[in-house]
Amino acid sequence: LAHDEEEAIANCRYISERDVDGRIRWEVEFPKEGNYVPFLDTEIRIGPNGDVSTRYYRKPQNKGISLNYHSHHELSMKQAVAKNYYRTAEEVSSGPEELQHSLRIVDGVLIQNNYPAPRTFKEEVTTGTTKKKKKKRTTELTTLCLPYISERISNRIRNRVKSTDVPVKLIFTPDRTLR
Repeated sequence: LAHDEEEAIANCRYISERDVDGRIRWEVEFPKEGNYVPFLDTEIRIGPNGDVSTRYYRKPQNKGISLNYHSHHELSMKQAVAKNYYRTAEEVSSGPEELQHSLRIVDGVLIQNNYPAPRTFKEEVTTGTTKKKKKKRTTELTTLCLPYISERISNRIRNRVKSTDVPVKLIFTPDRTLR
């Protein structure tokens, strides 16, 4: 063992000896040279010269189940799911190689959940090509809750309300059973 590893193990023994509850056991994990160590949703690698690399991580037990693209939710909800996956992957990746690794993981999760062409979908979501600029309203809005039937019907209702300029905020609630 290297000196740093011996010191870390000694510190863990000291902490566990002082611990009141004997059921807690400390483990120290040292990666082999060049390997990553998982921590939460990130893998961390410390190079021989001390440089730190990080990338997105999914546990092997993770089934990759997320909001399915064919589910009974509005498109904006599905876009938010994809956007958050990509944002997390970009935030935890420390370099271009790590980012490519992270994006492959996210693409796999989205493909598994029936999202169309993940990278193309990512561009639409992150560049805002699917968003429109909102007009600022000066009048008070009344909230109207309607059952969500389909994206097509919701859009037709939303467009009709916008065209009449009625001060109504539409909320489409999902059915009790999600598909």
